[in-house]
Amino acid sequence: LAPLCLVFLACGPRAVQLSDRGGRLKVVPASAVANCEFIQIVTSQVGTNFKSYEDNVPLAVNDNRNKAAAAGATHMVLGTPERDYGGTMGGGRCENCVLINSNVYRCRK
Repeated sequence: LAPLCLVFLACGPRAVQLSDRGGRLKVVPASAVANCEFIQIVTSQVGTNFKSYEDNVPLAVNDNRNKAAAAGATHMVLGTPERDYGGTMGGGRCENCVLINSNVYRCRK
């Protein structure tokens, strides 16, 4: 049983670290991107780990920021974190799963 537990823990989701580029990305209200080029919607799902929903929200935000920066965005309108009960993270009801969809933009300023 112990080796099985170690394998499970080693394979579980890790903390999402904010990249340098993700850290430089500006998170702004929608009114701030009126004159910017829309790039895409980025989606982040975090959960199925041993953290609470509240602890997973900042990890999902970091993942959103990293994905936005990787897409070439300079600004992001952060979506509202939602509980992802639907099992999209592991096939069953997930009490701690977070889903965030954010619009990302390239601004010239």
